[in-house]
Amino acid sequence: MTQAADYPFPPLPGAHCWGGCHHQEMADGKLPAGWTLEEIRKVSGDREARSLNTDRVVVGWPAQGEWLQPEIVLGFHGLCLVKAVNDDDWYMGSLNDDGSITCWSTYSDFYEALRGL
Repeated sequence: MTQAADYPFPPLPGAHCWGGCHHQEMADGKLPAGWTLEEIRKVSGDREARSLNTDRVVVGWPAQGEWLQPEIVLGFHGLCLVKAVNDDDWYMGSLNDDGSITCWSTYSDFYEALRGL
């Protein structure tokens, strides 16, 4: 089990684990309003797309080192789309080995973000 001393970032407020914990993936995670997992898979072209647990560190956009508080996290193999709390944009990034996400791009439209994968 990962301990606080082993992880480079503190957990998000209200988080019950550190990055890389065993329950980061969830089958019934939150999806964007009006979308099903099958629709997301069809548009993205990733038949294994899934919703991920939001208890993770998300950094890198708009400024390196700035943290986002994720409301929705979708995984597409090694890539992710993140919708932050109180933000309408979608952030694209890489899923790191420790469970954190490093973002490098943003989209104002979810459909376009899916097509950008």
